[in-house]
Amino acid sequence: MGKETPYVKIGAVVFVFALAAVMIGNYVGVPKAIPLTAYDDQQACISAGGTWENGACQILPQPPGYVPFTLANIYLNVMNALDKDATFGADDAKVRIYTQGAFDFTGPYLDSDGNAATTGQIDLSGDRMKTGTCYTSLTYQGDGGTNLYALKDDFCVPQLTGDKTMWSSDKNIYIYQEGAFSESALDSATDAFDESGDAVLLNKTAETVQGCLKWDFTVGNSVSGSHLKDPVLILEDSSSSPLTDLNDIESVYLSVKTGTGFAFPDGNLQTEFLSATPIHMTTDGSLGSADGGVGTLTVCLPAAESDVGTGSFLMHFDDLGDYRNRDLDNDVRAAAETTTFTIDDTV
Repeated sequence: MGKETPYVKIGAVVFVFALAAVMIGNYVGVPKAIPLTAYDDQQACISAGGTWENGACQILPQPPGYVPFTLANIYLNVMNALDKDATFGADDAKVRIYTQGAFDFTGPYLDSDGNAATTGQIDLSGDRMKTGTCYTSLTYQGDGGTNLYALKDDFCVPQLTGDKTMWSSDKNIYIYQEGAFSESALDSATDAFDESGDAVLLNKTAETVQGCLKWDFTVGNSVSGSHLKDPVLILEDSSSSPLTDLNDIESVYLSVKTGTGFAFPDGNLQTEFLSATPIHMTTDGSLGSADGGVGTLTVCLPAAESDVGTGSFLMHFDDLGDYRNRDLDNDVRAAAETTTFTIDDTV
């Protein structure tokens, strides 16, 4: 038999070292998160110890024998979602850190920062967060005077080596500045109409066009560089002076007369009126500062108009999908705008 070539042993050694290097590289420094295709549900992902990012479940791998340690400082970056080259002003945003997968942000949290610096960077220095661990953050309005919508986000601190004392995320948290509704009733929709501020009087006997009362209104967002999140219109009977026979209203319609960036459902909205169900105003959940215009609300009465009687109903504009709904930080956001419509015989 011939002699065993030394290159076989050398090659085996090189292979072993290469494999070891790959394994070490996966666990020291910044390992890649492992996509778990089996977890296509966010709640199942988080329950399994993963983090939900960009519509996919990811898990930060834990190396054999790796012991997470506390960092003195962790830095997160908060940026303006509508101008991604700009930051908010000093003190505009705050961040709280929760255990991974938190959904209730009214309870205890792990770490909290003061206000963000002018660079948009937030320094979490509570010595409570560890390497090799995933967290959920809540970014919300700070003390700087800029109204912001709260945002939930997940991030993972990599498995750093023992000589590290700080870590800075290379991921930006993009949050939106809160807008404000601009709304008013217009007195051009019907001749049976008298408008004064946020109060509208409608003469049901003077209006003869198919037994329907019509009026126009303007709606928009008055804050530059902002948006209104999930804006809605809510119609409801007045509690102080209700219509005597609300159920006798035969149909309710909303339409866009002029403008862009907002829309209303087609068809009869009588059910939404009777139940005060929020009517979504946009298809993408956002009303920007360049959006808005003139809409028309039409309420059709039965043939015998006197059956409806007299009384008032309300039209609210609000954000976050419902009237006086609360954001993730449990605060009410944009102020609701309300117009009162009174149906009467004596206008």
